[in-house]
Amino acid sequence: MLLAQAHGRRLYALVDHADGRRGRLSVRGPLRMSTAILLALALGLAPAASALSFGANLLLNPGAGSGTTYWNTTGDFRTFAYGYDGFPSTSEGARIGGGSFFFAGGYASLSTAAQNVDVSSASAAIDAGQVTANLSAFLAGYCDGDTATVRVLFLDTVGGLLDSTQLGPVQCPQNTFSRLTATRAVPARTRTIQVQMIANRAFGSSNDGYFDNLSLVLTQAGSPAPT
Repeated sequence: MLLAQAHGRRLYALVDHADGRRGRLSVRGPLRMSTAILLALALGLAPAASALSFGANLLLNPGAGSGTTYWNTTGDFRTFAYGYDGFPSTSEGARIGGGSFFFAGGYASLSTAAQNVDVSSASAAIDAGQVTANLSAFLAGYCDGDTATVRVLFLDTVGGLLDSTQLGPVQCPQNTFSRLTATRAVPARTRTIQVQMIANRAFGSSNDGYFDNLSLVLTQAGSPAPT
């Protein structure tokens, strides 16, 4: 990461190295912030903002392959391996292309996970009403009342809610995933899209709200929707 600090006529660039050390580079003279960006590029670093990829899944770790990395969790939200005692089978994982693991509510009555997607680099197209959000996920529950829900929040620059949509809740058939989809026009002024997984327990000790292979794809007017 590069941070630029100006002191008088000197610009300091603070650079975080991979080993945890922070170095300080200074260049004399009345420099503009663009110089700091060029310096970051010269060091092999990227500026903080990056262009949004239309037509690609914007979620990181959407299929539990890296545990709960990139997801902010509450309750006992965790991952389980397909075939674990009483949970969806390995054949069910293979059926949906789910890999080895899926997300689940663990053993709390309410467990959640959330991930924020920065879409500010597409602000011009969004504010012109040209962007559509395409959401899909595999969800499963349990017929004792445990449910899985995916909710999407469209937030403005200060986190204010502009709109929302959701998939589910899904309950039965138990231990069997259903693929749900939703399409929503991205409201003007959206700068962040938050995707939430919500597992609710109604009975028993385990929270049997299950999730896998989530996808959030943005498309621009004139481009094909994802399949």
